[in-house]
Amino acid sequence: MQLNFEHLSFVDFERVKSVCSSWLSGSRQSKPNNKIPWMILFPEEINYCLLFNPENKEEKLYKTQHLDKHWADSLCLATSRSWLLMEIFHEVPLYIFNLLTLERIDLPKTLSYGFDSPILWIDKRSKDYLIIREDLAYFKKGDNSWKKKSRYSCQITKMAWYSKITSSMVSPKKNFVFSTFLVSSLCKFQELV
Repeated sequence: MQLNFEHLSFVDFERVKSVCSSWLSGSRQSKPNNKIPWMILFPEEINYCLLFNPENKEEKLYKTQHLDKHWADSLCLATSRSWLLMEIFHEVPLYIFNLLTLERIDLPKTLSYGFDSPILWIDKRSKDYLIIREDLAYFKKGDNSWKKKSRYSCQITKMAWYSKITSSMVSPKKNFVFSTFLVSSLCKFQELV
């Protein structure tokens, strides 16, 4: 069964999981045959998005289910697998949203408006998550508020993201946003003073 799963497209692989519990269990030991990133299109003033898989020879667009009322006014700041770190345009609240399962995790307000290159990481099994900002503020599952490591005098000078899967996104508020489905990340710091 596992050999068959490995030859399925991403969409068919996701569908197979819902057939029965043994197929769901078998799918956990396989990976979908998806080497090329998907494009996520955010139409203006609409509460859904379109997914495009360049590997698909038929060039189909997949329409998501209706998303929440703030979807058209949100910006995608970072991604981790099918999870998106979203910011409601011109508002402080952030939330994490799973595009495939429609799960939403609301995050507490932060004093800063806007994030520059945040890193989002989510464990696919436990759903533990971590968000790191450039100013070394972070939030993780179980926290009630953002924490900041200010006792160290260091700054992030460069962020490099390494991944096997990347995505390109189009947003109504920003023309092209290139993001990464993070598998791991590397931050280069200046020396501590």
